[in-house]
Amino acid sequence: MPLRSADLCLGIGGVTGNNPSVIKALIYWHVYRHVQFCHHQNLILIIFGIIFPKMKARTQHAVLAAIAKTLRPIVRLCLDNGLGHAALTELLRQIFVEEAGSALTKDNQKATGSAISGLTGLSRKEVARLKSVSGDDLVQVSERRDRATRVLSGWVNDSEFSYTAGTRSLPLQGESGSFNALVKRYGGDVTTVAMLQLLSNSGNVELTGDKVVFLSEAYIPRQAPLETLNILGTDSAELLNTVLHNINADPSQKRFQRKVATPLLRKQDLEAFRHLVNKQSMVLLEQYDAWLAAHQVTDSNNAEATYVAVGIYFYENV
Repeated sequence: MPLRSADLCLGIGGVTGNNPSVIKALIYWHVYRHVQFCHHQNLILIIFGIIFPKMKARTQHAVLAAIAKTLRPIVRLCLDNGLGHAALTELLRQIFVEEAGSALTKDNQKATGSAISGLTGLSRKEVARLKSVSGDDLVQVSERRDRATRVLSGWVNDSEFSYTAGTRSLPLQGESGSFNALVKRYGGDVTTVAMLQLLSNSGNVELTGDKVVFLSEAYIPRQAPLETLNILGTDSAELLNTVLHNINADPSQKRFQRKVATPLLRKQDLEAFRHLVNKQSMVLLEQYDAWLAAHQVTDSNNAEATYVAVGIYFYENV
């Protein structure tokens, strides 16, 4: 339970006197307590007017070092796409506001402009401005990706549509067993024409006469940079959130997070290892996908539905 400013006054008794430094420190303590910056473990000690905050300096330094590593590829992406620091700074301000609001709500507090301002250091006017910024464009891109992957997964795992060796195609139209029926079942409100265009652009299918031919199960947009960038944001965020979850989670609640690495691989064997990873990882992901398809609900609005993901990545130092 946070200490009250009155408790602190009582604790230091006659030491305070009329010392303006101590009075100012007590005011700071009350403000910190109000926005719940400090709890008893972060008690600010005041001795003859000198403030000695118990700061977790090492942890904060480690956090900043980790953030710097994470931000470097993001900064390179910004530079490659003509974005300066001002654009990234604006985005960070918006994310601070959103995350502060979520944190307050989670702690059963009102996410008012004043409370968010206290947590983030931004002015209330700036908080109000940032809360009005819309992210609808990225939401729409994310929805298109989800629907495309659901259609591809349904094609592979649903017995009505599963391709057989040597054919891997569906008739474009038809009440059942067709590409049109597949999109109606798994594509949400996306039309057959729009889904065909989306999957054609990404290299997953091609239209041959009145047949839609299956080319690849992996949905990686080739001619839609917004969707490709959305994959970057979604997948990297999921990995980072998994790492952050495991830092403080109880051992029984930790999520699977492993990797193998070596700085001593012979360069002549790099291509062979890359081929091994691609082949075996795809087999494993297809097994996971088949299991998920057999255990998912049909309606995404079902209260029993939840989102899960398993990702595999290959990294090499270039």
